[in-house]
Amino acid sequence: MKRRAAVTGIVVAAGRSKRMGRLGDKTWIRISDRPVLFYSLKAFRAAGIRRVVIVVRPGSVEGTRRRLRSFSPAKLPDLTVVAGGRQRQDSVWNGLEAVETDTVLVHDAARPAVSPDLIRRICRLAIRFGACVPVVPVIDTLKRVRGRRIIRTESREGLYGVQTPQGFQTKVLREAIREARRRGKVVTDCSAAVELLGKPVMATPGDPANIKLTYPEDLVRIRSVLK
Repeated sequence: MKRRAAVTGIVVAAGRSKRMGRLGDKTWIRISDRPVLFYSLKAFRAAGIRRVVIVVRPGSVEGTRRRLRSFSPAKLPDLTVVAGGRQRQDSVWNGLEAVETDTVLVHDAARPAVSPDLIRRICRLAIRFGACVPVVPVIDTLKRVRGRRIIRTESREGLYGVQTPQGFQTKVLREAIREARRRGKVVTDCSAAVELLGKPVMATPGDPANIKLTYPEDLVRIRSVLK
C-alpha cells in the first residue's frame, strides 16, 4: 500500500474579494501571467507538500477544476477542489473532510508570496507541538476609536499580526472547529478555534514578504516580491 504523505495543505480561496473592487475574485488575478492561486500551490510543492485541498466558493468547484488543468502538473501538488461554507471556519471544515493525514496546514490563497522555507518550518513545528502559526510584530501605533474620536492609545507590547500557513494536528483542528460551532463562535482564523479548547498554540517568526492581498494597492508590493 502506498504510504500517505505526512502533511496535507488546505488553501482557502472561498472569500468574496469585496475590497478588490472591479478586479473581482483575487484568486484569479494574474501576476506575471500566472493567477494568484498558482503561486501558493507552487510554494507548497517546492516545500515537499504532495497534496493540497483547495476550498473555493460554492458553485465554483467545476470552474476551478477546469482552470487548474491549464497549470503545469509538474510544478504543483496533487489537487482536490471542494466547496466552501458560509464562514471561514465552515470552509476549513469542508477542506478537512478531504484530509487523511495526521497534520494539516491551512493557508490563505490571498498570500501568494509565501515561501517554501516558511511552509517547511510550520510543518516541522506543527508536527512537534500540535499547533503553530507564523507571526510578525505590530509596528503601527494602535488607537482605540469610537465613532470619529480617539479614546486612547493602546500598547503594542506583546502584540503580533498572524499570517498563514497555520499548522495543526488534524484531530486537534477538527475538535477546535466543532467546539467553536458548539459555542456559536465565529473565529477569524484557525488558531483562535484551537485557543477555545485551551490548547497551546506555538508562535514562530513570520515573513514580512508574506503579504496578504486585500486591496488593489497590495498588488504592487506582491509583484515586487514575486518578480
